Amino acid sequence: MAYQFISTPDEHAFEAYMSEHGVALQSMHWAAVKSNWQRRLFALEDSHHSIVAAAMVLVKPLPLGYSMYYIPRGPIADGQDQDLMIELLNHIKNASRQDKCIFIKFDPYILDNRFMLKDGRPEGHNQQAVDRFVNEGGAIHKGYTMSIAETVQPRTNMGVDVTDDFTARYARNTRRAIKKAAKENLEAEIYAASDIRRNPDLLDVFSSLMHCTEDRKGVKLRDHDYFQRIVDQFDGAIISLCRTADGTYISGILSIGYNGKLEMLYMGNNNAYSKTGASAFLYDATYRYAQEHGIRYCDMSGVEGSLEDGLSNHKHSLGADVREYIGEFDIPVKPLMYKLVLPLYEKKTAVQ
Repeated sequence: MAYQFISTPDEHAFEAYMSEHGVALQSMHWAAVKSNWQRRLFALEDSHHSIVAAAMVLVKPLPLGYSMYYIPRGPIADGQDQDLMIELLNHIKNASRQDKCIFIKFDPYILDNRFMLKDGRPEGHNQQAVDRFVNEGGAIHKGYTMSIAETVQPRTNMGVDVTDDFTARYARNTRRAIKKAAKENLEAEIYAASDIRRNPDLLDVFSSLMHCTEDRKGVKLRDHDYFQRIVDQFDGAIISLCRTADGTYISGILSIGYNGKLEMLYMGNNNAYSKTGASAFLYDATYRYAQEHGIRYCDMSGVEGSLEDGLSNHKHSLGADVREYIGEFDIPVKPLMYKLVLPLYEKKTAVQ
């Protein structure tokens, strides 16, 4: 079947397609969150003018009028059909020349492995999918990376399937923590985007909890304006908050619900209450909320590929499985300039 490349698809049709087939990071609303990037939308349509593949592209301006394209967790296609993805990528490569694009970076939403931490990582990789992007799409695979710092999006994520009794996978210490939180009379509150928009104080509370996490870790994370854009752009955004009996908020999670998946993006905790069981208690409450609202999977975000750090073990104790993706690819549009720019890009990324 022949497909037509659409360089400026109808925004309503594009978002309707993504909300049924894609992920939050491929929504055009995500582009509005990433306000320091420009945006392009591309699609393939069949003979009935229905979209069968699409990509939301973030465009990063570079010196001298050049740019790079980045397709987070994309492109997306019906049934994740790789033929359609490759055809769309080839069209995007040609279209990118109008922006003096040097290279296209993408990290498709295609699994490499899925497993429980206690079972160990399976042998082998989804090499066939990688080889097709390389051989048919002219892409350079950046490898089966292990460190979060090596890629824009983590290759290794952990999350919880909430389509069944997820509590059966809780570790003993998680069950104890949840019971302790109940004895401490902690309460969980979950607010939809519409609630947060009506009551801005909720976002202030969450931001203050994120500052606690920043102080504890000695790092700078996202600011209030960034969180505000998430809430403004995504109707599926939620904030989960845990408070003590006297009304002190001690833990919070900001998530995006999109196409049956809850992206649990940021969590902030008041370290003074670290022994109350608040974290496990709030995760459990958020899972239950997600299950009640038609969510199938709660993605708890990335971990180091070694799976030997405390964060991986903590997420495992909360019933999370491991989902590894095939990784990141570059498509050089201007090969000579790509070779010159790449070391500078990788150095800057490493510093960030």
